[in-house]
Amino acid sequence: MRQRTARSVCFAVLALLLASHARSQTPLGTAFTYQGQLADAGAPAAGSYDLEFKLFDAPASGAQIGGTLLKANVPVVAGLFAVKLDFGAQFQGEARWLEIGVRPGGSASAFTLLTPRHEVTPTPNAVFASKAGDAATLGGVASSGYVLAGTVIGVGQGGTGASTPAAARSNLGAAASGANADITSLSALSTPLSIAQGGTGASTASAARAALGAQAAISAGCLPGATINTVNADGTVVCVSSASGQPGFAISNVEGSAANNVGYYSSIVIGSDGLGLISYYDITNRRLKVAHCNDAACTTAAIAVADNGGGANDVGQYSSITLGSDNRGVIAYWDATANALKVAHCADVVCSAATSVVVDTGGGTHAAITKNGSTGFPMISYYDEANRELKLAICSNAVCSASAIKVMDNGGAADDVVGTFTSITNTGGLAIVSYHDETNDRLKIARCNDNLCNSPIVVVGDAAAGTGQYTAVTLGIDSNSPIVAYRDAVNGKLKTAHANNFLSGLTNATIAVGNGPAGLFNSVATGSDGLPVIVYYEATSLNLVVAHCDDVACASATLATPDSFGDVGTFNSIAIGRDGFPLVSYYDATNHRLRVVHCNNVACSNNVGRVR
Repeated sequence: MRQRTARSVCFAVLALLLASHARSQTPLGTAFTYQGQLADAGAPAAGSYDLEFKLFDAPASGAQIGGTLLKANVPVVAGLFAVKLDFGAQFQGEARWLEIGVRPGGSASAFTLLTPRHEVTPTPNAVFASKAGDAATLGGVASSGYVLAGTVIGVGQGGTGASTPAAARSNLGAAASGANADITSLSALSTPLSIAQGGTGASTASAARAALGAQAAISAGCLPGATINTVNADGTVVCVSSASGQPGFAISNVEGSAANNVGYYSSIVIGSDGLGLISYYDITNRRLKVAHCNDAACTTAAIAVADNGGGANDVGQYSSITLGSDNRGVIAYWDATANALKVAHCADVVCSAATSVVVDTGGGTHAAITKNGSTGFPMISYYDEANRELKLAICSNAVCSASAIKVMDNGGAADDVVGTFTSITNTGGLAIVSYHDETNDRLKIARCNDNLCNSPIVVVGDAAAGTGQYTAVTLGIDSNSPIVAYRDAVNGKLKTAHANNFLSGLTNATIAVGNGPAGLFNSVATGSDGLPVIVYYEATSLNLVVAHCDDVACASATLATPDSFGDVGTFNSIAIGRDGFPLVSYYDATNHRLRVVHCNNVACSNNVGRVR
């Protein structure tokens, strides 16, 4: 879409809704749905737009109330859209105005400010009505069929002052006859109903829908265990896993089926265009594939084959992706047929094609890749099966057609086995690698002392037996403090190791127990709030779990389960999107496919329990 530098953007408010359960069941929340109409260059807008919302106490200037809410890639159909906003408890009876900015979806351009600000009319202020005698004077409206089950209609600050349902309808501006029938006939929507200020005044269901912004009837609901997050103007819905409070995530299916089993060894990075780029293994066809997300939530993606193995070789296992110095994807992976480490360099930002080179013919399983902070070229940690040792490939160019191969740890004895489950990061070009010492069954960490890694430092990350499988390493907020997530196989737990200064002062912590064996298929990233976010698979419940650390050392964490639909969560990978929220790729074993969770907050949930 063209930039909006010299174009008129028109915005019209359609309706505001306070959606909550009846107070006799659950206290009112503070979220409400905002519906609007967007015109671009004089015509109804269509496509995806990023919307930014701020709340003020005056129609101009004044003070901002609460935080800034960013809604990325909001679908706009025929000019119409709906978003859920939650500024917290900011509606206590005072007047409020909403300031809105807009830009093309997924872009990095500045927001175009829409003027004037829009006054937040009484419906959201009805949050305050929950203090007005529990609205007892409504006379049982919720049980009389005048509103949808589980929905509370905002009736203005202080309530309607009505003593009967008929009076309530009158005060709400509804038609004296037929209002009950109209709303009841819309109950099949199974979604909170937006009532325009003063009521729709509609006498038929179709007229009511027109008054509510031409919302089509919902074409299909969600699967059991999921709830509706967004209702598009065409009647389609976006579903999320059920959770108390505001949904913190949305799930997308990228590719796969029983006949086309894909998604092993997924690895995700945010491309230079701000969209997710995922490498993974096609199990059915034994080849390396790449998915380029079409939007920030990866609701759809363009699929390409990065290496087909010449039609005969088995290639693509242990894939790991990063961005190269040219801002294109670079993928490290294993050629099982040749037992070789390979690198595929994307031809463009979306990785519509790739060129592959062999890096090491001595092995290449458990590969992990990072961008060298000094040169911008790839660095790859991996396991050499022939010599049973940890290796590091330091690439000399963007495509890794030339590289220096270094042994980081050989165990010190001829029969030692070290270097599986590798994960890599770096600071200033100095590689930091976490891995498993199989001989001693424990976590180890190695760090280079120079850019060529001639004399790496190797330390024991956790001396306890059964530690060190499924390692994942990232740098802390100060870019100088590695933190490692790994599995404690003896106790079935997820653990972390944190170093305040490179590898000195290493501390270990058990951060999550969960409902069963935890800490499998770990991945980690430093969130936009500076705290680590760990994704792992829980083997008993077969769920994907997100642990948002409570501090930089991750001595404790807050847990969320964004996907529990079947056996999901193995071969996961996490990246922090341009919106500051996690984007997670993983394998859905039940349906044999690659899936993605896009989180709507830094912790991937709003109401979860803490486990210490």
